[in-house]
Amino acid sequence: MESPVTGLRCRTTGPSFLKPIDTKRKAIEEYEMVAVETEPLSPTARLFHDPTFNVHVVAIMATKTRISPQPVKEKLELTLLKHPRFTSLLVVDEDNSADMKWVQTKVDLEQHVIVLEVDESQLTESPEKFVEDYIYNLSKTNLDKSKPLWDLHIINVKTRDAESVAFLRVHHSLGDGTSLISLLLACTRQTADDLKLPTIPTKKRRPTPSGYSEKEGSFRLWQYLGKFWLFINMILNTIVDLLMFLATVIFFKDTKTPMAAPPNSASNGRRIVHRIINLDDLKLVKNAMNVTINDVALGITQAGLSKYLNRRYAVGKEDKGATERNNNLPKDIRLRSCLIINLRPSAGIEDLADMMEKGTKQKGGWGNWFGYVLLPFKIALRDDPLDYVKEAKATVDRKKRSFEALITMMLAEVLVKIFGAKVATAVTVRAFSNTTVCFTNLVGPQEEIGFCGNPITYLAPGAYGQPSCSKNNQNCDSCGTQEPESNEFISALAAGMSAKLMVEVTSEVSPSTVALAAAARQTGGKVVCIIPEQKLDKTQKVIEETGLNDMVDFKTGDPVDVLPHYENIDFSLVDCKTKNYDMLIEKLDVNPERSVVVTNNVEGRNGVRGKLKKVENEVNIYSTKHHIGKGLEVTMIERSRLGSHSHGHQRGEKKRGKVKLSEKSKWVFEIDEKSGEEHIYRTKN
Repeated sequence: MESPVTGLRCRTTGPSFLKPIDTKRKAIEEYEMVAVETEPLSPTARLFHDPTFNVHVVAIMATKTRISPQPVKEKLELTLLKHPRFTSLLVVDEDNSADMKWVQTKVDLEQHVIVLEVDESQLTESPEKFVEDYIYNLSKTNLDKSKPLWDLHIINVKTRDAESVAFLRVHHSLGDGTSLISLLLACTRQTADDLKLPTIPTKKRRPTPSGYSEKEGSFRLWQYLGKFWLFINMILNTIVDLLMFLATVIFFKDTKTPMAAPPNSASNGRRIVHRIINLDDLKLVKNAMNVTINDVALGITQAGLSKYLNRRYAVGKEDKGATERNNNLPKDIRLRSCLIINLRPSAGIEDLADMMEKGTKQKGGWGNWFGYVLLPFKIALRDDPLDYVKEAKATVDRKKRSFEALITMMLAEVLVKIFGAKVATAVTVRAFSNTTVCFTNLVGPQEEIGFCGNPITYLAPGAYGQPSCSKNNQNCDSCGTQEPESNEFISALAAGMSAKLMVEVTSEVSPSTVALAAAARQTGGKVVCIIPEQKLDKTQKVIEETGLNDMVDFKTGDPVDVLPHYENIDFSLVDCKTKNYDMLIEKLDVNPERSVVVTNNVEGRNGVRGKLKKVENEVNIYSTKHHIGKGLEVTMIERSRLGSHSHGHQRGEKKRGKVKLSEKSKWVFEIDEKSGEEHIYRTKN
């Protein structure tokens, strides 16, 4: 089987999955050091080299034309490689791991620019999904510390919005998001004039009146008194915010919601998804309400989160709409964002461009200049959408009257200097882990821009590696019969094995039906949900609201009678609380080539192993239990000869003694020689 990716130096991919990424490495001794020029890492930069806080800043650039690697490399030699951070190795003292320095070196661009030429005719998934999966797999990896901590991936595949996609990845210790994105913008030019830098909007300062008169004397006195009261107010607010920050680090956690991520999920990779909205629409609301763009963006976020959570909590209830009178949200949800505030005076694109082109020193310094602010999100349903913007403005205005961001930055630096980077990192990780969302924004260019002669359709910055919020011990009884993370696990498991025929047997309305329907949309499969007739209307309504009703075929009646109508099932989900559970498991006709049976609510109950009757002797059966929700048991069935060859199989629904066949496919099994990992994926014949 040919791979859709040709000419790829670092990795190979099959048509329907992406393997862990491996890159060629050089030992540090192999790099040619220039005249020894060293610089110690700043206290904040040292935080990002702790294993629990290994953060990378990323930027996804989509272009209107196919990207040619050679012009990009030539451009990088004249721009990024003129910046000392992008030509420096991280060197750690062997005797003192806290002694970290940047050491200048010569850069081999072949080690940093990775090009993927994708044969789109060989893809069994959409190009957008291919790009998303590629970036997702990259987010599971860390940059190689034996070379400067950045790389650029060029993915030459045509998507809906672009002809090519470039993915820039930079370690956060090289600089904060504002600095790095400003540096990237300094490498671009306006499409209307390829000699002009893009312009960044700046704050307009009010002109100060010149001259002085007696009439102005009393007015200025009141001005000074107002400023003095504002200063006192900021001091009091800062004390309150600092106490709240310390409480969050020690014990104060957000409410457990369906948005909360499982513990230690930062290393599991991040799905980076972007959405394009019209800036003119934001400006219309901004001007009409006399607020800022940030206020509007935060209001939109609060509205979206409120409606999303209302849908998640609505499972199993009569949901008549997202209005204040029909509210499914629990009372007093505490949901906060760790808001990252830039403390840099300006973007400094012109200074960065001069530094790279003329070799001058950058004005204003470089590094990580940012602080944290704990920003509460008001999760509620409003009949008037503009109420979300008003609430967001009130919250942001309150936070502006505080030195919280400055204090948290200074606190991190003091902790590093006195107690070391591990203590400072632990404090930062606790602040992230006890909140729910990480929220920030960056200023973009005012004109259309191009990168190395390629017009850019969108530029989406982001980050990965930051710790996720942890689960706390509060109850979430209105979420349905399962914990939210179990549904995400089930959906990922079904989608990951490309299941085509999925069967769920449940005794009540279950959010797992939505999870399986989402997986079916991704795999092009179908979900058969066997449910009691009295629960059918509620479940159908939930599925219709999600727009996934085409993916689900509902069946009512006794599951013992309905289940035998389906054979060669790829993915089965059975609720242990269902009547005649043991008999149902015996009736399951699973796909012997490879299939998965998931049973939920297995606490205090026996699972599947030993009960599957309709399997052949040549198959292997593996069962594992997971402490997710009220207990999940995952049983995998696969033919023992799967390792060497692939086998076609058929699945379908029996109708009057005939079987409606679906498309044949085959399984491919590979072992990664370096990592030893096993990879199983399905391709169409």
